[in-house]
Parts: sequence; C-alpha cells; structure tokens
Amino acid sequence: MRFLLFLFLTVCPSAAQYVAFGFNIGPVSSGPSVINHTSSAGQSTTTTSGINTTGATLIWVGLVYQVGSTCTISSSPSNTFSSGSLYGSSGAIGSKAFWVFSPSTGSSQTFTMTGTNCYGAFNVVAVSGTFGGTAEGQNGATASSPATSIQPGTTSSLTGAPNEICLSEVGISNTYSALGINSSFASPLDAQPYNGSGNIHEGGAASYLVPSSSTALDPTWSWTGSTGNSVATIVCFK
Repeated sequence: MRFLLFLFLTVCPSAAQYVAFGFNIGPVSSGPSVINHTSSAGQSTTTTSGINTTGATLIWVGLVYQVGSTCTISSSPSNTFSSGSLYGSSGAIGSKAFWVFSPSTGSSQTFTMTGTNCYGAFNVVAVSGTFGGTAEGQNGATASSPATSIQPGTTSSLTGAPNEICLSEVGISNTYSALGINSSFASPLDAQPYNGSGNIHEGGAASYLVPSSSTALDPTWSWTGSTGNSVATIVCFK
C-alpha cells in the first residue's frame, strides 16, 4: 500500500498537498505572490490603465508627491484604503503607503490619484495569499540633494515570515537612470521618470520581497544622474 502511494505521488507530485501517508490533510497554504502591478504619474489627478486584480487578497499603493498638497488614492471597483505615515516635509517630496485587505477586485481595475498640484507618481501592487490583516515594520526616510541612494530605515523583526510580503516605494525629485534595489528585493516595478516641465511630477518606483526569515530589512535604493531630493518607504503585511 505504501509503495503504491509513493508511486502515485511520484507520478502526480501535485497531489502531495492533499495526501500524506493515506491521510487527508487539506491543501497546503502558499505564501504571498504578486499577481499584477501598474503605475501612473501626473501634476494633478491621474488614473492608471486597467489591470486584472482578480484573486488579490491585498492591494498596496505607494504614493510620492509634494508634501502640502492634498492627494488621495481611490480605485474602481471602489475600495476603502488604510494609509500609513507620511514621510517628508512641507514643500518637498514625500511618500505615503495605502493598502486594503480583502479588496474589491476586477478584470480591468483602475486606480486614481486625485488632487491639484500633487506632482505625484504612484505604484500599485496586487498580491494573492493568506493574510491576517496586519501591517508591521513601517518606516521611511528622506535624503537631500545630491544623494544617489536612500534606505527607508529598518523594519522591526518580521513576525509573519515567510507568509508575509514587504513592499517599498522610492521617489526621486530629478532625472535618474540605472535604478536598482538590493537585499534580494525584486527589480523595480513600473518606474515613472521625473518630469520637470509641462505635466510636472516626481519620479517613482516600487519593489517587494517575500522574506524567508524574521530578520529586519533595510534595503538600499540606488541610481545615477539625479541631483534632487529623494524619499523611500517600506511596510510589511502578514
């Protein structure tokens, strides 16, 4: 009997999540996974193109904009977003994270930054996985010209790894190139370039990591070419 079961699992390895030595133990839960992402940027109100967020259990938005402007994030289908701390000082570049657990999703969902003279850029990341509805490890930092790197600051020890995801946003207030991030974070997603004339807005990009251990994180964003101010944030979800 055990030989036949071993042979069955060898031929059909996907069945291993349902069967163990003849006992039904149910599906094995999987860690978080990014299922889609997008971004947009503009001096004032701007909306992303539609993306398929079906199956998402968490949607995160990282916004960079000029502090002092009133700039909000919304979606269609609609969601009520929680927001994190604002990092930045009045009249300069700043960043804030928004998120929603168990969101309303859609096959062509759009996201909008609403406001006047936001000079903003924002990134959206839709994530699947099982979450308890808790954010942890939030941090952020700013850097003055002529910095070409920035760290958001250290998260707390991670209490949900490996079943959590950490997301980081960077904002850069001048032209840049060769943007990157270390500490095993994903290559920058949907980078928006800085635009200094016409439809003026900050530059921005996002990245993420599904951590394998509880070790606190403080990744470094780096780039070439910019002589402007910058900001970075990080927050983890479990």
